[in-house]
Amino acid sequence: MARQDRPKDSAADIGTRVYWLALLVGLTVGAIATVFHVLLDGAATLRGLLVGGGLDGLSALQWTARWATAVTVSLPAAWASWIEPEIVARAGLMLLVVTGCLATARWLVRRFAPEAGGSGIQEIEAVLLGQRAMRWRRILAVKFLGGILALGAGFVLGREGPTVQMGGAAAVGIAHRARCTPGEVNALLAAGAGAGIAAAFNAPIAGALFVAEELRREAPYNFQGYHAVLLACVAATMVTQAMAGVGPELRLDMAPPELVHYPWYALLGVLLGAAGVLLNRMLLHALDLFAAWSRRAGWSLVLFLATSLTLLLFRQPLATGGGEQIIPPMLAQHAGEADLLALFALRWLATVASYSAGAPGGVFAPILGLATVAGLAYGELLSPWLSQPGLQPAALAAAAMAALFTGSVRAPLVGVVLVAELTDGYPALLAITLSSAMASLTAARLGGRPLYELLLERSLSRS
Repeated sequence: MARQDRPKDSAADIGTRVYWLALLVGLTVGAIATVFHVLLDGAATLRGLLVGGGLDGLSALQWTARWATAVTVSLPAAWASWIEPEIVARAGLMLLVVTGCLATARWLVRRFAPEAGGSGIQEIEAVLLGQRAMRWRRILAVKFLGGILALGAGFVLGREGPTVQMGGAAAVGIAHRARCTPGEVNALLAAGAGAGIAAAFNAPIAGALFVAEELRREAPYNFQGYHAVLLACVAATMVTQAMAGVGPELRLDMAPPELVHYPWYALLGVLLGAAGVLLNRMLLHALDLFAAWSRRAGWSLVLFLATSLTLLLFRQPLATGGGEQIIPPMLAQHAGEADLLALFALRWLATVASYSAGAPGGVFAPILGLATVAGLAYGELLSPWLSQPGLQPAALAAAAMAALFTGSVRAPLVGVVLVAELTDGYPALLAITLSSAMASLTAARLGGRPLYELLLERSLSRS
């Protein structure tokens, strides 16, 4: 089902009180998103401690290690030399934790709010189109708890999808309490969604642009609605900064690229624009494949995904997690192109599999992490052919983020501004914009469509 244009008078019943309500929405969404972020950071810390041996003093781990040691004694010497009891104990406990988290998150979604699975941005669009009711209480509970479980376990999912849908749900709850008109409800719903982006990335302008560019056909886009979105995004960011600190979420040190290097940034945009189209197609196919698998034997799907993630957590932890946490270490370690390409392939597959698992979680942050690896690999592959100084890794990473985001989501201005606000990448803004523009043109030339438009059609066709 294609997107529908809203009637021109759909926002005629929006009064000026929507401004005060939008401020309340922004403050509420900022608090929810920041608590969500803090809890996920805590889960990531615990996950790292378990994998790294920081929790080996736990009685359960000690008992499992003793059991593994006893089993090892009975094995042939050639096999026993490969087994480390402490690692076996940690991996076993991690597998139980990851399996339990994913199974519980999927159960919450399937039992209470199927529309809470995945990103949720397309569900906001469906509500604005009048194609779906917003069960805001269920959405808030399932998205928050399910998101903590799935993202906390280490799946390659982003927190921006949950914060957008939770932001919309909180906004609808406030609108119902205030007995708002239908136009005001929709205006606040759009404001809550924009505030979710703003709070997730500490990026108020990107949050407002997200509504203007991604929800432009669904949201009431008149004077009152536009300013309601602005106020909500600013208020949400203020709460985030008050609770979590002021400044860019992921500051990268970069200088303006050399003008002679701009053709390489254009080529990067072309390549990642095509990659964005491919990523969208793989996501759609994987969603159908995993949905069929889940209907036949959901337990085996959960066990497969949990086992795969556990292996990655111990063997290649940079291939796990939302994505933004891998960017600083990737820029610091100066990996070679072979390692970067291998990591890119792993994160690509992990992103597709994690999003298709049916648990709450977004795809923005995974795209940013995936793009960073791609940009660094691109720079390493080109370095033998460039005179010194070569391409800046930080600027390449920022341009790649905007390009892959644009190739998939098809919102170039959001991509540019989001990356600039997220990384403080204003010195490289021209190169970032060039890569994003070329990615958008390439995706359009290849017949690619916006990811959330595709997800919306899929969601409505199954309702």
